[in-house]
Amino acid sequence: MFLAELYGRPGDEGGMLGYVQSESPEHWAKAVEGKFQRDSKDTHRLTDDGMWTATRVVPMLKYTYATRHSRPELGNLTVYHTLLDFRL
Repeated sequence: MFLAELYGRPGDEGGMLGYVQSESPEHWAKAVEGKFQRDSKDTHRLTDDGMWTATRVVPMLKYTYATRHSRPELGNLTVYHTLLDFRL
């Protein structure tokens, strides 16, 4: 919805939460990163500097990553992906 310019229209940042219920946050972070690397750059409209990058927006959220995407009408968008550990 971000890339289709239907969600987050007024901003240049967005967020996504991933609820980890199996494996580990590290496992899923590597899986998502691999997906971005395998797919065509055009699939997700990643900018040249937009690949999956570990970042800390909030110190206590250890598994946060940023990607940067181009949007034809609204300009570039940074998406922060945070993986929350919900394993028992």
